[in-house]
Amino acid sequence: MQKSAAAYVYVMTSLFFVVVALFLLLSLQKILWPFILAFVLAYIFNPLVEGLEGIGISRLLSSFLIVGVFVIAVMGFIAILLPFLIHQINTIIADIPVALNIIHKKLLSWNIAIPNWKEFRDILLQEMQNVDQNILGMITKHVKPILANLLTLADTLVLVILVPVLLYYFLRDWNHLRTKFIQIAPPRYHQDVLEWMRFVNISVIGFMQGQLIIMVTLGAWYILMLSIIGLQNAFFIGFLTGAIIFIPYVGAFIGVSIATLIAIIQFGDSTHLLMVWGVYALGQQAESFILTPVIVGKKVGLHAAWIILSLLAGGKIFGFLGVLLAVPSAAAIGATLRFIFGRYHSSSYYQT
Repeated sequence: MQKSAAAYVYVMTSLFFVVVALFLLLSLQKILWPFILAFVLAYIFNPLVEGLEGIGISRLLSSFLIVGVFVIAVMGFIAILLPFLIHQINTIIADIPVALNIIHKKLLSWNIAIPNWKEFRDILLQEMQNVDQNILGMITKHVKPILANLLTLADTLVLVILVPVLLYYFLRDWNHLRTKFIQIAPPRYHQDVLEWMRFVNISVIGFMQGQLIIMVTLGAWYILMLSIIGLQNAFFIGFLTGAIIFIPYVGAFIGVSIATLIAIIQFGDSTHLLMVWGVYALGQQAESFILTPVIVGKKVGLHAAWIILSLLAGGKIFGFLGVLLAVPSAAAIGATLRFIFGRYHSSSYYQT
């Protein structure tokens, strides 16, 4: 009876903290997002700090080094890679009219007529003209509600200054913060909290590391194979596909759509088109039946529907930050629910 009561109290306490946390996030999201982002980054980078501590570097210096490398990497991406990616996207947008003409001619050669083709083409081209074939203009027009907070000078300064500073302090004081969090619970539950933290940590870190490996592996696969085929913009297409492959099916669909568009423009034959589709089909099969089961595993994996739901909910509730944090948050919530129900199923209340 005592164990079942303890299990009930544990479940109710956990649910209470989840509700309170969600309420605070919804109420204070505009001012909390730099803290949340810095905390998540600290969670990701903490194993690196501990590794540096293991070779004799103090935690203070380790935290400073990690933050410095992170800031340099972000600045390098913004200064070097981001302009290249924007140029590639603009090039693809500019080639859409050419692809439409090729597709139309090919369909006519097969005696396939599409009603209102000219009207459809004119509407699409007009929309492209409205955004001036500029990806930044398109983002501003269509995704402005999500990025509104990031387009102001004040929020940019917060991103550039506050997040790295908070990241440093979180990394430096991580062990102290963890101890304080454990002490929130009564002493008799400290062991349970520690076990829950280990369970969530194994699941979340395992999932995130696995997803990163899959993203890099598939990105390299698409870059290599599309380059062998001779497809233009192979690096950009492979990089983009790998970067968004964590969105089940959607990432691969976007990648193969862009690759198909370029293959039509560049080659104009079915052979190269089938080769492009074959590359993506093999990549998807490898992800579904080899990479995900082996690297991520069922223990820390998430169902595709759960990931898509988390991305939609995160974007709807918390905007751009919600999209960034949706997958790791879903992994943490999933691990917590598995832990709670595991305790419940092992309790005397459930078994009797």
